[in-house]
Amino acid sequence: MLSSALFGIGLGLNLQSNHPQMTYYLGLSLGILVVIEFINKIKERDVLNFAKSIGVLLIVAILALGSSASKLWTTYEYGKDTMRGAPILKSTGDTPASSSETDGLEWTYATQWSNGYGDLLATFIPKAVGGGSGEWLDGNSDLGKAVGQRREFQAPTYWGSLPFTSGPAYFGIVAFFLFVFGLFAVKGPVKWWLLGAVLLTFVMSLGKNMEGFNKLLFDTLPLLNKFRAPSSILSVTAIFIPILGILGISEILKSTNKETFLKPLYISAGILGGLCAMLWIGGSSLFDFSSQGDANYQEIIDELLKQRQSMLASSAFRSFAYIVLVSAVIWAFLKIK
Repeated sequence: MLSSALFGIGLGLNLQSNHPQMTYYLGLSLGILVVIEFINKIKERDVLNFAKSIGVLLIVAILALGSSASKLWTTYEYGKDTMRGAPILKSTGDTPASSSETDGLEWTYATQWSNGYGDLLATFIPKAVGGGSGEWLDGNSDLGKAVGQRREFQAPTYWGSLPFTSGPAYFGIVAFFLFVFGLFAVKGPVKWWLLGAVLLTFVMSLGKNMEGFNKLLFDTLPLLNKFRAPSSILSVTAIFIPILGILGISEILKSTNKETFLKPLYISAGILGGLCAMLWIGGSSLFDFSSQGDANYQEIIDELLKQRQSMLASSAFRSFAYIVLVSAVIWAFLKIK
């Protein structure tokens, strides 16, 4: 019962923050855990206790919803009279031209802020796609020297898939490395849930850039077509990444045979460190570093592209260095140094 009470308090506080879109995404991610546990209970022939637990959680969830009913109901009623409500115009083609011609938001509008694959690299290499649309640089930067700018200035260094941004989501290279380590060091259903949740949120953040899968969800899942900016789902992913990393460290601390974790350490360092090293050394040959807005900067385009290349290389090197450092610390602990 304590766990149910904690779930109710957590959900109530979450709803109180009044961001239904993030609560919805979190609920989808938790649904993966429910499915995994249901499969395990079928194998254990303990479905009845699982059903009782789900029943209690549903009752607690209803109480949590009741604690924010005034906010949620007001938002629901108001939404009917906005572009997220019923259509007010008749569609003239096979597909709606605007959100006024469909129930919910129109697909193109809703997915305008979709991540690209480069934006996902930025979750562990912060400048993988150049930082922000108006990134602050100093006169000693490559671009600053090239254009003769001595003082701090702003430049359009971002070249990812978002229309513009102050910078794509970054989880921290150490947290991300520990997450990968946890995939090999942790056993049990919680690991598979966290991996599934991260993969689901990554794919959903791609929006229109993985249209086949995401359009199916958009047209099928209730209420999903009321939300926009798929890239924002990575705010939920940021919860799952460090959890598995912490569980991985916990497994090391509890183990009496610590050297069994050397192989997971080598594998995770090889995978993520190798990727960072590849982008550090050969990233300039893998991408063209251009963006749709570059037509406005043709007088400095060569210098701008070199600046973006430099940002990727230096950022990938720093991420690689952190992986080496953290791996060395964990290795020393496992070897009782």
